[in-house]
Amino acid sequence: METVYLHVDVTNTAACSLYEKGGYEILDSKDPVYSEFTTQLNLHDGATKGRNHYFLHKKITGQE
Repeated sequence: METVYLHVDVTNTAACSLYEKGGYEILDSKDPVYSEFTTQLNLHDGATKGRNHYFLHKKITGQE
């Protein structure tokens, strides 16, 4: 595994803070991976009752 991806509701500030402290970064919405994942998972902006999500990623280096 090279990269871990996750999504979080933009209003869940506690989770956003936790993930960012853990080394996750918000993926740029212009990145092709962003569009592919969010569309397939039906997490694109407004898809789930008007809710919006951040799509985060973290590169994994070496063995954990």
